[in-house]
Amino acid sequence: MNGNSDAFVTTHQLAYNYIREQILLGNYSGGMHLDLAKIASILNISRMPIRDALRQLDAEGLVVMRPNRRAVVTSLTPLEVEQLFEMRAVLEALSVRYVVAQLDDNATYELKLLKDRMDHARHDRLLWIQRHNEFHHFISNLSDRKLLSREINLLLTAVQPYVLMYINIYGKTEMEGYEHDELLAAILSGDAERAEACMRDHVLSTARGIVSFLEERKADGTGRQPDLVHE
Repeated sequence: MNGNSDAFVTTHQLAYNYIREQILLGNYSGGMHLDLAKIASILNISRMPIRDALRQLDAEGLVVMRPNRRAVVTSLTPLEVEQLFEMRAVLEALSVRYVVAQLDDNATYELKLLKDRMDHARHDRLLWIQRHNEFHHFISNLSDRKLLSREINLLLTAVQPYVLMYINIYGKTEMEGYEHDELLAAILSGDAERAEACMRDHVLSTARGIVSFLEERKADGTGRQPDLVHE
């Protein structure tokens, strides 16, 4: 009994990790119907843990479960993406205010290290995204507000496919004038209001670039997501 339960948990986690990674990397694009049989064949597992993984991803907003039990990768409009960034801006600004109030030498060292690791990953877009998220996760976790941190992390995940799409097209990982150098300096200044304002501007500047890019794609028809894979 326990052995079967353990195996089920393992295959569920395998399916969840695989599908989530494919979505975040943009390999499973917005609007794409997910083929359970194909995924089961790739992972060499049954469909049941895949369905459970899809339900979990649906709860996280990365997948939409249809009434006919088909799963579709979430496809957001430019306005919806903008709203996610606006929510991120407010929550991360609040988070960084708490961080400034309790910043110590260890946290300062870790922030600088994470920032350096991000800079050194500029040549690798996927690695840069990972390092970027680690930097922002560290800040939100440092705020010592678990619910706030959880919501920020969910928002970071939700916008990642669109950030990666933008980077792939333009080859830019930073918005000019709103780089992480400025953000780090504001945090280390000890001025909570400056750090809060800088974080808000930092997130919203990214939003403006990405939303503009998505609107252009929508206008010229390249933003339409094809119905690529069917169950």
